[in-house]
Amino acid sequence: MLLTDDSLRPYFEDVLGETTDKARFIGRVEDGKILGVAAVYNFDGHSCEAGWTGEKGWMTRGFLMLLFDYIFNQLNCKRCSVLIQDDNPTAIKLAEKVGFVREGCMRQGWEGGDLFLYGLLKKDFRYGKG
Repeated sequence: MLLTDDSLRPYFEDVLGETTDKARFIGRVEDGKILGVAAVYNFDGHSCEAGWTGEKGWMTRGFLMLLFDYIFNQLNCKRCSVLIQDDNPTAIKLAEKVGFVREGCMRQGWEGGDLFLYGLLKKDFRYGKG
């Protein structure tokens, strides 16, 4: 089941830190347990930022299609950015598989090391019409 309300905020923020009060959350829930949550924030009609966290295997192709349909078609963003910690190869692999391109490195961008900036354009999204 998908859940799309602010009750998902604590799950997301416990792992990835606080986000804006205007963030929108989409989560995958089974048997009352949150498996994973994606957040979309800092959207301005052209671009947005996103982040996600969850249990191993929670992010399915179907969830990705729903998430990016929301970003690219409902919010009408042309671009989505994500910041990924350098010690998170799983998130890096997923971002690159989806079509995100590494655009930069924020050296010492978090207390444990570097943050990589990835960008995805609507026209480059591999799993939907975008």
